[in-house]
Amino acid sequence: MRDASKSGGAVRNGWAFVRVQRIALGVLVASVAATGAAGQTPACDASRWAGSPTISGNLTINAHASASGSDGSSLTLNETVSTGPVMSAPPGGTPYGWSGPMNANVSYTLVTTDSLGQTTTIDGAGDALSGLGTPGQMYLSIDPIGCTYTLAWDGFVNAQVTNSSGTTSQTVNFVGTSADAQPLPATGTTLSGTYSYTDSILGTVPIPVTITWTLSPGAPNLDLAVKITNYTTWVPSAGATEKDTGLTKTGQKNYLLVQAVLENPDGSTSLVAPDSVVFELVSGSSEPGVSMNWPKAGTNDPDLTFEAVQSLPGYVSLPAPTLSQNNTVATFSNIQSPPLLFVNVAPHDWGGWATLNVRATIGTQQITGHLDGDKTMTDILLPKRSSASAHIAAAWLSAMGISATADDAADAETTPSNSNDGDGLTLYEEYRGFAVQCPSPEAPAGPQCAGGVGHIYGNPNKKDLFVVVDPQLGSEVTPGILNFKAKTKLQVHYAGLTTDQINSSNVINFNHNEGAHLVDQHAVQMKLNGKPMGCTLNGPGTPMDVKEIRIPHLSTLVSAAQAIGRTPAQIAIYTQGYPQMASHELGHAVDISHHGSGDPGAVTWSSPDGTLVTENGNSVLVLTEHSDLLDAAALGIKPGQTKSVYVGKTGGQHSGDTKCMMRYGSSMAYIATADTSIRYYAQENFGFDLTNTSAGTNTNAARSPQPRYGDSASGWGDCQAQLCVSDKVHAPPREKDLTTSCP
Repeated sequence: MRDASKSGGAVRNGWAFVRVQRIALGVLVASVAATGAAGQTPACDASRWAGSPTISGNLTINAHASASGSDGSSLTLNETVSTGPVMSAPPGGTPYGWSGPMNANVSYTLVTTDSLGQTTTIDGAGDALSGLGTPGQMYLSIDPIGCTYTLAWDGFVNAQVTNSSGTTSQTVNFVGTSADAQPLPATGTTLSGTYSYTDSILGTVPIPVTITWTLSPGAPNLDLAVKITNYTTWVPSAGATEKDTGLTKTGQKNYLLVQAVLENPDGSTSLVAPDSVVFELVSGSSEPGVSMNWPKAGTNDPDLTFEAVQSLPGYVSLPAPTLSQNNTVATFSNIQSPPLLFVNVAPHDWGGWATLNVRATIGTQQITGHLDGDKTMTDILLPKRSSASAHIAAAWLSAMGISATADDAADAETTPSNSNDGDGLTLYEEYRGFAVQCPSPEAPAGPQCAGGVGHIYGNPNKKDLFVVVDPQLGSEVTPGILNFKAKTKLQVHYAGLTTDQINSSNVINFNHNEGAHLVDQHAVQMKLNGKPMGCTLNGPGTPMDVKEIRIPHLSTLVSAAQAIGRTPAQIAIYTQGYPQMASHELGHAVDISHHGSGDPGAVTWSSPDGTLVTENGNSVLVLTEHSDLLDAAALGIKPGQTKSVYVGKTGGQHSGDTKCMMRYGSSMAYIATADTSIRYYAQENFGFDLTNTSAGTNTNAARSPQPRYGDSASGWGDCQAQLCVSDKVHAPPREKDLTTSCP
């Protein structure tokens, strides 16, 4: 008979020693596996249990035996042990060792009768105990190299021993206190099995023992951190087509590298290999094209997608995820420990956006990923931006000096002395940007100059105006455009812009869908005019109203001036003033009118006798501004000859601020206010500024013999205030100055 008063105590204490050694061995093996000892490659994936804080379940022991001797002695054993162990991993310890209370219910009855007929009964009941009398513990260790696990537990119980001498209390061993090493299951994380063996009492009585268990790991107490390289500074880019991945300025693919990392509560990286990890781009944009105006036939492909990470420094190889058909879902499965979960987010649109969700599955548990450092951000906004409803990268807003919470639909740029705010382009559209030819001044040669298609951003701090210059005009009109840009304070885009980047209606922002859009904003076309004059068809008006601007070559102007007898000095004035023509006509394309109307314009001076002067057949008196008489001879008009002269009047096109580009500068004579038959002969010059006053200045102000052309006509001349770029703003009616046809 084995009880505590005999050899049982020694045996149990001996087992306790063996158990501790077994657990210690498990710790050692786990440590070696975790550090990857040379020459030892795990044959199985024990990491399935490595992050489990608890393992629990049930274990039962059944042992029954009976025997009788020839001398009349007998023995009967009935033992049933039911346990509900809850084992925990030690804090900071090996990921492959657990221990905890057995929570046992032991029923142990041993009845023996000796040859003299004396009977002893041992009745044990209650919780299992350790050899020290404390609540019994169960132990589990996993050998990740040998791919086995071992269970052991304490095997004592309080019992009442009754014999002829009376009843006493003792602690006795029950049968079955360990199971041999068991193989780890090929799949899943549940540890279950049945172990049967034969024990003995008194060395002769066999006791069949059956141990059955089912143990499952508790949900790992793990965190899923999503680490994103350059998250705070990343801004999407695009290639020439919607299938291309955008590049950086240095020519690398403009990937956003994303890594999912399972972490233990102390922040250390877990070795647990989850069943699966899913990266998903949701609520993503699919704007047509890659920018607001390229290509013309855009599709609705996702603007941000996943691509596998081919290699990273320090890693020999990386597992590749399975990608969904549109590449917006990346799924890792059959994950090995330690898990290496990297994926690239690839941009295909300069204004692309999406929300990144990451989730890991371990058994029945699902862990939702969050942005590293912010456990509240499980919906990770790509690119980094202020809110889910905002679609502009925070890094771009910062670089432009714009508030991080600015409205995507904002359109409030200003110019001096002007209340027509905005340029018809939303903040989002200016961020998404525009295609131009490259190389060009605004889109120089470089890696992002893909397929001859460059990219420019709009200016969120200035009103943007787009001008398509006829290649036949080339750089000849550049000085005039630059002057207009400088004096209006507009951001004028013209270099590299062609009809390839606007649609048939001249719209510059035609590629739009979900991104903020206010109005179809138009570009202005500047074409070659074969006639010696500038003209803005259907202007003044906003770009939507204007059909086109027509500008001649300077040589055309010079030839025409020579043909009508202009002097070299006058031709020099026209040559110097040629840039003003482009500036002036561009002013009409942003709804700026002349300073007045009604000039007589080009008239014909002639002389019947070489002295008297007639104007379109009517006699006129021509004086200098010092009131000296100029006869036909002084004017270079011979009898029978004619001279073409431009005549202006007070309040006409030459009135107002003489420095303004919207004022004509071609007049050679003006009408005397005291006598309409008198002409003062004086050559005008061209202005290059943009005025904010309708008052006459310089030669148009009070002077002798009179102001040449006086103040601008009523309601005209305040050019800075009239300027209007946005097609969303309905231009004030200017029918009195409307140009409905161009020669």
